[in-house]
Amino acid sequence: MKALMLGLTLLVLLMPASAQQGGERGLDNVLELVRDMPVEQSLRQATASALRDAVPAGRASPEVAYRYVSLARDLPPAEATSALQTLRAGLEGGLLVDRLMNEALKGDAMSLPWDQIGGVLELRLAFLLAARSEIGELQLGVEVCPQTLRQATLEVGWAASDHVLQQESPDDVAGMTSRAAERLVRLRGAAPCPDTVDAVLEALTHELVGQIAARALAQKEN
Repeated sequence: MKALMLGLTLLVLLMPASAQQGGERGLDNVLELVRDMPVEQSLRQATASALRDAVPAGRASPEVAYRYVSLARDLPPAEATSALQTLRAGLEGGLLVDRLMNEALKGDAMSLPWDQIGGVLELRLAFLLAARSEIGELQLGVEVCPQTLRQATLEVGWAASDHVLQQESPDDVAGMTSRAAERLVRLRGAAPCPDTVDAVLEALTHELVGQIAARALAQKEN
């Protein structure tokens, strides 16, 4: 055991400083990257302001945001602008954005071009914002937990966008509803407020999902 611990200690000492600090990135590190982005100052400022609100609230994790902004910073200016606009819109829309950012990081790891990654993000974002709007207008009949409601909203929007991204017909509302219900059932087992998930499940009608899809697709066309 002592030999193992000594070996691990030596490994840490020999690691580059950047690797040792990789798990210690905080909001200030992310904001520093945003300040260096090759985009308009107004977009940098708006994104930084949204991050200052979202990170302490648990809607974005600094490590994922750091990796996403690092990716965006290395893009050409037009694509960097698109990447930051997507992040800003998700943050200002009150979404949990880690999954959205991770989608981009996964695409980059697969060496996909940004126009393809960006197209997926735009569709995801449209569905997530539509789900937030439609579900936010519901009278759920319980005292909801805001963070669990955000998680449930994320699952509904993600399921519906999965359906479209997999080349299924957006008119297949039953298929989208089934996907969303499956995700909510899984979420219920892990969410801190299962009553909130149950309320969304009860409200998850074909009509609701159809409204989400229509709103998202209309937004994406504009």
